[in-house]
Amino acid sequence: MKKLALFLSLSAFTLGCGGGGAEEAMSKMKTARDKICKCADVECAKKAKDEFREWVKANRDKLKDSKPSESFKKSYKAVEDEADACMDKLRDAAEAKAKDAAPPTPPAEPPAAPPAAPTNP
Repeated sequence: MKKLALFLSLSAFTLGCGGGGAEEAMSKMKTARDKICKCADVECAKKAKDEFREWVKANRDKLKDSKPSESFKKSYKAVEDEADACMDKLRDAAEAKAKDAAPPTPPAEPPAAPPAAPTNP
């Protein structure tokens, strides 16, 4: 989750967004969020994140001089938080599934009985 949040935060900073390509940038972020939230597994969500990352790289020069407005930052953060929440749910589900698939831990062996005392006939 931290990697996704960092990536999305850097994307918001890189995009700047406040005129120019702001509408397109927000639209792309919302599309990425929607794709991530529709995914059934982490791999699908990573693919959606990577698609957004590629768009950011391709458009960085066009958008880098934009100045983000406070309302834009707030809206972008809300979309970012929704994408993070969806990714967290997918990761939690994957972890739970992995735990369920793991074989149960066998019970511990009982301690060995102390040796019997010798008997004198």
